[in-house]
Parts: sequence; structure tokens; C-alpha cells
Amino acid sequence: MSAVWMAGNGSGGSDADVPSALASLTAALRELAPRLAPNAVPTPSAASALAQLYPGQNVGQLLRDHVGKSAGCAVCNKIVTQDELSCDVEWDIDSNTRRMSPLTCRVICKQCVAVRDLPSLIMRLTRLAVAHDKATDRSSTENLLRHFLQVNGHDVADVHLLQDAISVAYSLMVLYRELRLPLATSRPLSNLLEPKAATGAIQTGSQLKRATVASNTGTGGGNVQPKGRVKKRRKT
Repeated sequence: MSAVWMAGNGSGGSDADVPSALASLTAALRELAPRLAPNAVPTPSAASALAQLYPGQNVGQLLRDHVGKSAGCAVCNKIVTQDELSCDVEWDIDSNTRRMSPLTCRVICKQCVAVRDLPSLIMRLTRLAVAHDKATDRSSTENLLRHFLQVNGHDVADVHLLQDAISVAYSLMVLYRELRLPLATSRPLSNLLEPKAATGAIQTGSQLKRATVASNTGTGGGNVQPKGRVKKRRKT
């Protein structure tokens, strides 16, 4: 097992601990970033992943049409031109069958895409920390930080919450990579592109995850807390 996995459990852990660890980490990430979170699922681009799952369908054209019908970003509600929008897939992870399937395909803006791109986000913040960024790059990263805080309803002073979210998301990504979850379909592609159906799927998935976390808490399951405080700190 990885160092992140062992650190999260306090010991070497076992396969039986995986569902509870995933549930606890997912709940922690949802608390840190309820609307816009780094994507912890190691998958190819939306177009590539959906093309694998739905062979024989013109996925590229369907996604272009999906973007064309959008009035703006589905996450931050920003109104932008179509060339600033792209598709983003949210995934449902079934730790029992060890498969992942697409829940919804939403249209998001460039800033939300940048927050969702976990590897690039880690690189951005690393460069910022070691002062290797140019002034323009530093400004772009700071704008991205503000975007993350504003979309998730955090105070602008709570800059540590993005780093906390990245840490939790990275721990999730490590677990997902170790599980080597295959892609699977659970609904027709057309359903993924319907906002109302997608919202219902996300709400159902959230309810199941909350129930799992509650069950783990009651039985002493492996709850994993993110590094740092989640609670907001107000200016004095």
C-alpha cells in the first residue's frame, strides 16, 4: 500500500478498509469543496472516456452540441463564450464492484476546468510556493484560488482550504489508482447530457455516500480527516 494510504489509516490497512476510507475522504472533500473540487478520479478527457464507453456514437458531435446549448458554466454560473466552455464528467465510484461509471457530463468554464485538473493544480501551487512563477502566472494562480473560494462559499482569507482540498483529492486519487477501476456504463449517453437527470443522479449518489459515512462513524470505521482545519477562520 502507498504511504498516503497507510497515513490515512494509521496502519497498513487492508482491502476491507477501502470502502470506509473512500467514503471518509469523499465526505471530507465534499465539505472542503461542496460545489467545485479537484477531480480525484484518474480518467482520460471527457471525450476520450465517453468514446470508450459508448462506441458507435458520435461522442464528439454530441459534446459540441451539449456545449452549444449551454448558456454558461454549470458550476459557477459564469456567462462566457462557447470557446471558453468544455465538458466535464463526474464519476460514480462503486467500491463494492470496483467499477466507475459516469454520473453526468456538465459544461464548465476555463477557471473551473483549471480547478478540476488536479495534476496541473498541484504543479501550479508548487511553482507558486517556490517562487518560480512569472508575475503573470502568479496572478493567474491567485485568481484561480479566489475562484475556488468564491464558488465554494468560503471566506477569501481561508486560502488554506484549497491546499486541504488538494491533499484530500490526491489521497483519493492514490486509492483509485491502486484499485485500477475499470470504466462501466450505468445509463444511456443521452441521459448524461440532461441537466435534470444528472442532478438527480448526483443527489442520489450523495445520499448513499452520506449513509455510508454515517454507518462508518457508528461502527468506528476509518474516518480520515484532512490536514488543517476545515472550519472557516474569520478576520479579526
